[in-house]
Amino acid sequence: MKDYTEDQPIINAVKDYLKTRKELTLLKFVSKGSKTIALGVAFINVGVLATFSLLFFSISAGFYLADKVGSASLGFLIVAGFYLLVTLIVFLTRKNLIERPLIDILIKQFLKERNKMIYENQN
Repeated sequence: MKDYTEDQPIINAVKDYLKTRKELTLLKFVSKGSKTIALGVAFINVGVLATFSLLFFSISAGFYLADKVGSASLGFLIVAGFYLLVTLIVFLTRKNLIERPLIDILIKQFLKERNKMIYENQN
């Protein structure tokens, strides 16, 4: 049988390399995950603020139209009809307006560091 004591430094170096590589992969995963979560939280915050703004704008528009048409229910019905139309348009074009841009943002976020490293290696 071969004596492996002379190969011990190589084996230790490989073990250290694999351990370091594992830790690096974990850190990259945590970094990407935290950036994605932060992006999601930012989108949620903007969404909540936009929702409140839209709510108060809608109420104002309803009262304004109610004053112009002479009926509160008709004024708010016009606003509701407008939102129904907008909802229908967004639903019919959701792939181009929502899904593809969101997927692109997430892919860019996950691959940003990889693309940066590739670019640096090319130059």
